[in-house]
Amino acid sequence: MSEPSIEEIREALDGWEFLKELPEEINGFTLHQDRTIDGQVLNIASYRNDAVRCRLDITYTSETFDYVPVKIAGLHQCRDIRYFFRSRERFAEHVKDKLPALVHDIDIRTRHDLGVIIKETGLPEWTYGEKLPEKIGRFGLFIRPENAIEYINGSIIFLDYTDFATGDQLVFLYNRFRDEFFAETKHALKPDNITDFDAKSLPQLEALLDEKLEGFLLNFK
Repeated sequence: MSEPSIEEIREALDGWEFLKELPEEINGFTLHQDRTIDGQVLNIASYRNDAVRCRLDITYTSETFDYVPVKIAGLHQCRDIRYFFRSRERFAEHVKDKLPALVHDIDIRTRHDLGVIIKETGLPEWTYGEKLPEKIGRFGLFIRPENAIEYINGSIIFLDYTDFATGDQLVFLYNRFRDEFFAETKHALKPDNITDFDAKSLPQLEALLDEKLEGFLLNFK
């Protein structure tokens, strides 16, 4: 038996009780029921806070025939692999009560408990962020170290300078598996790897930031 088309999935949303029972607002994030199709993705509903450029999307993907929440903070986007379900009833059962936590995960206005390994790096108490400028050239400070968020493949994002007008970005991450601090860039939304800020400790990273951060962003190409 073949899977229903993405258009058929959309047409069936009117009868889904889960959508009728969604709260209109969660901690400053408002509900939007879009039901738009973009390629293989049906965006069913979203909780958005446009002021902080963060949102949680409730989606269906015809790539794997799954319902899945997608977390978006600025230019960062990731599917939450804990909640992939082919059955929309199972999706609703497991996700409905988790919505406040899922929204909290991508709220860059607050502190997040990222676990013991992150605490041991010293990041939660790292005061370097207090002296970071709000703007360097055309780049604005989007994520501060004290508001680090979970990302993908064992990494967290703890520092982000972004030019939203161009889709250019310099972002700093820590990876639990490699025990390493590193940075990545986006040029017009296209990701690229760099080694300029690779470090094994916060003091080493601080030295690199003092030496390179301003020049790197002012000469970003």
